[in-house]
Amino acid sequence: MRNKITLFLTLFFTFLIDYLTKFWARNYLINYPEGINIIGNYLRFYLVFNPYALFSISFKIEKLHYILPIIGIILILIMGLKVKRKIHQFAYGLILGGAVGNVSERIIRGKVTDFIDMGIKNLRWPTYNLADLFIIVGILLLLITPKKED
Repeated sequence: MRNKITLFLTLFFTFLIDYLTKFWARNYLINYPEGINIIGNYLRFYLVFNPYALFSISFKIEKLHYILPIIGIILILIMGLKVKRKIHQFAYGLILGGAVGNVSERIIRGKVTDFIDMGIKNLRWPTYNLADLFIIVGILLLLITPKKED
């Protein structure tokens, strides 16, 4: 636990950034029901509330939207505590911060604030938030970095 500062700092700052951007989205984007174009219609901020999992995936059984992420957080934390390389601690911190951000909001609000909308015309990626992005980036980092020294 002594050398896990990268893991816990990344988790903390990822959670904080996610929390602040969701707070901003709920309080600012509520005034723009059509959304705000950032790069034309390709990238825009559009407020939606997601009662489902990452990228609006539905598990059909509502309790699973709470139980599975909590189990995932525990497993990822256990794995994150075992790694030695800072890049892997950083990756696990991103995943954990994003997961904790979404799970805590789901527990408090019953749904997750999403606001990043990407696509071309009617071909849109499911609206997401920075927690989702942090989780994906963390997973990609784990996939592309060598596992030696862990």
